[in-house]
Amino acid sequence: MFDLEQEHLGVSPIWVRLSGLPLQLWTEDVFHLIGDDLGQYLDFDRSFLDIRRMYFTHILVYWDTREGLVENWILHYIGLVHNQILDYEDIPFKCHGGH
Repeated sequence: MFDLEQEHLGVSPIWVRLSGLPLQLWTEDVFHLIGDDLGQYLDFDRSFLDIRRMYFTHILVYWDTREGLVENWILHYIGLVHNQILDYEDIPFKCHGGH
């Protein structure tokens, strides 16, 4: 099994799942802010632009494995403060349901 404590992949693209993001924060500017704070923002999953599917989205970030994983991120944006839970796709250190 892969162990982040023992192995280093270097800088790698990784999908980060954002769920529970308030509707007013559902913009590429916000995705960019989060992605750049985690590493280097690359893109987001546009299939979730449909308002009927706005329950979660994914952002693609270049991430340095030596930095470790952040489980939540405090977003300050236009007078709003939001605690965003982060989930990393295909990283087996926690489950997607209950973390």
